This record gives sequence, C-alpha cells and structure tokens, in this order.
Amino acid sequence: MYCLAGKENLCKSAKLVGFDLNGTFAEYVAVPEYNVIKLPDNMSYEYGAISGCGVVTPYHAAKIGGILKGELSVQ
Repeated sequence: MYCLAGKENLCKSAKLVGFDLNGTFAEYVAVPEYNVIKLPDNMSYEYGAISGCGVVTPYHAAKIGGILKGELSVQ
C-alpha cells in the first residue's frame, strides 16, 4: 500500500539504490526507469549531477507538502 501511495520510504518491497542495489560508486548501476531523467542536450553532466539534490529533492518535498506555485517567497 505504501509503495503505491508514493511513500517509498515505508514500502517493504522497495529496492534502494546504494543500499539494496549497487550505488554510485559501483562500476555499473541498474536503476528503475522511473528513477532516470534525460538531460537536455544543452545541459552539462556537471549541472545534471546536482539536479538530484538541488532540484528534485526540494520539488518532491513541496509536492508532498502540498505547496503550490506562488505560495512561498524567499526573503
């Protein structure tokens, strides 16, 4: 039930990259397709590499928290 509800951290059958599956220090890494994003042709690997921490994590937090566009302001 948790798996289908988007609560991967509570899902008993989840396979976590770096824990249950080879992580980023492995020579080869296989991940589920939904964990992969295609970088735009004009984006460097350096910028793409930080997208997980700098973009995807805050986006996911805002989505779970129900925060909508325009509700937050940076002071």
